[in-house]
Amino acid sequence: MLGKKFCMVCEEEIPRDSVFCPKCGAQTSKTEQRKTNLPIEEEPKVYGEKTVTKKINWKMIVGGAFGILVLVTVAALFLSSKSPLTQTYENTLGATEYYNQGLSLYDQEKYSEAIPYFDKALEINPNYKEAWLYKGLSLDDLGSYSEAINCYDKAISIDPNYIIPWYNKGIILGNQGHYEDAMGCFDKVISIDPKDAEAWYYKGVCLELLGRLSEAEQCYDKAKNLGFSG
Repeated sequence: MLGKKFCMVCEEEIPRDSVFCPKCGAQTSKTEQRKTNLPIEEEPKVYGEKTVTKKINWKMIVGGAFGILVLVTVAALFLSSKSPLTQTYENTLGATEYYNQGLSLYDQEKYSEAIPYFDKALEINPNYKEAWLYKGLSLDDLGSYSEAINCYDKAISIDPNYIIPWYNKGIILGNQGHYEDAMGCFDKVISIDPKDAEAWYYKGVCLELLGRLSEAEQCYDKAKNLGFSG
C-alpha cells in the first residue's frame, strides 16, 4: 500500500501531489513509508534531525540462534564422547608436554624436580620409553641405582632394541661388581649395533676384571678399530 507523504522539514502531512509544503513552503519529493504496530525494534539510528528506524526480522534471528544452539549442542556432544583415536592423540600430546618439561629440568641437572614430570607423562602413556629412560637417568644421577635399573628394564620391555637403557644398565651393574651381568648388557648392545665402540670397550673391561685377559684384549682392539679413544 502507498504511504502518506510528509514534509521533510516540518514533517507535516501534505497532499501526495504537492511539490511544496503548504505550511513551511519547503520543497518535498520523497515519499515516506511509515507503519504502525511494528515488532520490537532496535535502537533508532539518528541522521541529523531525521530518525530512521530499522525493522528487525525476529523470525530470521530466532531461527539463526536456534541453528547456532543446535550446532553448539552437537559440538558439545561430540567433544564429550570423543573417539578412542582422538582421546589417544590428546593423551599422547599431554604426555609429550610433561616429558619435555621433565627433560628441560634434567638438562638443568634438576633431577629430583624432573622425575614427577616423567611420572606424569608415564601416567598418561605407560609405553613412553623415552620417559622411562630419562626417569632412569635421573634416578641414576641421584644414586638410586636399583630404581634406575627398574626404569631401564621398563624401557627395554617396551623396545628390546633400545640401546641406551641396555648400555646404562650395564654400567651400573659393572660398577656394582656384577661383571657377568654387565657383560650381558654390553653383548646385547653389540648385537643391536656391532659398531658400538663403547660397548666393545666396556665388555673388554668386564672380561679383564673377570680375569679373561686375552678375550678382553680382543674387545679393546675392536673398540680401538671402531674409533674408541677413551
